[in-house]
Amino acid sequence: MKEQEHYDTASYLKSSSSSLLNFRGGSSTALTASTVSVDNFLNAVDIFGTAVFAFSGALTAGKKGMDLLGMFIIATITAVGGGTVRDLVLDSGTVFWMEQTLYVQITAVTTLLTFYVWPTLESKLGWKDTAVLICTADALGLGAFSVLGTQKAINVLGRDKAHPLAWVLSGLVSSCFGGIIRDMMILQKPRVLYPERTLYATPPLLGSIVYTVLTIFFTSTKNTTNQLRNTQIIASIAFLVTFVSRVICFNTSLRLPHWDIKSTTKTDNNNGEDDKPSPRID
Repeated sequence: MKEQEHYDTASYLKSSSSSLLNFRGGSSTALTASTVSVDNFLNAVDIFGTAVFAFSGALTAGKKGMDLLGMFIIATITAVGGGTVRDLVLDSGTVFWMEQTLYVQITAVTTLLTFYVWPTLESKLGWKDTAVLICTADALGLGAFSVLGTQKAINVLGRDKAHPLAWVLSGLVSSCFGGIIRDMMILQKPRVLYPERTLYATPPLLGSIVYTVLTIFFTSTKNTTNQLRNTQIIASIAFLVTFVSRVICFNTSLRLPHWDIKSTTKTDNNNGEDDKPSPRID
């Protein structure tokens, strides 16, 4: 990031939040006692979430019959694809994982462990990738990606130079586009775009919206100490909103509105009468 020569409202926000970006894109700053715990937690969950997302990608690729290299490529796309798209769209310079190769190292190690260890865990111990523990770990990563993705847009675009909608979209892209690209590459329907499975993109969208709204209303102060504290509180709240809402979605039948395609097909077979599908929630 290029340093600003003067401090305006946006630069206050940048100085108070850049420590959130120590890993997934951005520069580090000195941490204060009031920020270190939240920053360290988000950075740790960011690394942990990268491994979980890489596991998801490697496992999906393996079940599709890909070899070890194919598993590694899909795992990497799943883990860092969303952040890559975000950085390219924001034109923020070098994509974050090209500067911080730790992410590629994590995906490589995770792929190897998945390839050699997971079949044994699944066959002999009965582990399932749909287990609550794995889904909860995924939700933790989702929360961190949502917060850091939203903050990256604010940091790059500036509070006063971009519409808040761009911040929200950045958080959503960071959280979900890796999985979307993965599904497209292995020729399956992107799970976040269809209602057959539990809500996945909605929780990080909610978290990003919460972060954006709270940032607009509670980080306008020019008091640096308050700015730091408010930013950390906002990050914590947004993370919890994403994580908790995703966990709640595990075992609920709640879906976004969608057309009842099955009913539509039956209607089409009935001489084309009433052939307009109606939005509904299953």
